[in-house]
Amino acid sequence: MAKAVRTQRPGKVTNVILSLLLISAAGNLSSAQIQPTTAGLTGVTLYPNMLPAYRLGPGDEFSVMASHTDDLNNKTFRVSVTGDVNFPDKVGTIHVAGMTSEELQATIVKSLSETIRRPEVSINITQYRSQPVTVFGEVNRPSTIQLEGSKTLFEVMAMVGGPKLEASRIIIRRPLESGRIPLSSAVIDGDFSMVEISIQSLTNLNRPQDNILILSNDVITVPRAEVVYVIGEVRKPGGFALIDKRNITVLDLIVKAEGALPNAAQKNAKVIRQVAGASSIEIPVNIRDVMNNKTNFTLQPEDILYVPDSFAKSTAKKTFDTIIQMALGSAIYRY
Repeated sequence: MAKAVRTQRPGKVTNVILSLLLISAAGNLSSAQIQPTTAGLTGVTLYPNMLPAYRLGPGDEFSVMASHTDDLNNKTFRVSVTGDVNFPDKVGTIHVAGMTSEELQATIVKSLSETIRRPEVSINITQYRSQPVTVFGEVNRPSTIQLEGSKTLFEVMAMVGGPKLEASRIIIRRPLESGRIPLSSAVIDGDFSMVEISIQSLTNLNRPQDNILILSNDVITVPRAEVVYVIGEVRKPGGFALIDKRNITVLDLIVKAEGALPNAAQKNAKVIRQVAGASSIEIPVNIRDVMNNKTNFTLQPEDILYVPDSFAKSTAKKTFDTIIQMALGSAIYRY
């Protein structure tokens, strides 16, 4: 059984630790492990020192330093919605969308060379606004971020604080106009390329090829994992996140909870199941029979296995609502 990580909700300290682990793991990736691929370059491996340069787009702002031209030097420009920038007459209008800062620099130098001998020009991007990526779901800071250059999936996840313990997987949707997602598991869904990536494989570096380059207008969703709970007289009460959509039986859950305590009323255990449009239902469970393989069944998401103690008075006090509140306030474990 894999070792569980425990946290209390909302777990601010744990969130910080998760973020640090993501960033630390990203720093430990060797160039042979990181294999991002850009749209249109399927099958071409790009290592960190070969990531494509940032290309300007609508909304981006940049400043220009240019020798011997006061109407251009120390000026800031913004790329229009059409991708154009209107420079002073010596340069004129340039369609800069899609250009790197080096390419724009060379274009301006060429224009100035007609009137200025050996002009010196430098471009500094001051505002990145043309590469939005939306990340929502079970991450610590759901938001729309700006890539500000080339970023891998690992880096983007670190930018939003990393996944929560309840996170199950990562779903990436990319407009087909940006190209297909360069993974064999990617599928076409209407006008989008879509892929599901295991959080565990990404954070554990089991599949470094999943650490793809994220492109502007990608939408990243991190769904909540299905959770089942065990509370009461067990050694490790809490919620257990079913990562990667696994099923779990009553026996599995008892094993994960490290068994019942000596004072548990094992014959009086029950599963509390919340039914849509109805009040919760109670399913009697004899833990002793489960452990002896006489009975067993698969639990549903959000099921709560309650193991009472052997004192009738304290057992009677636990209503459905009380049990549900106990479960929702318990620790969460993931594997």
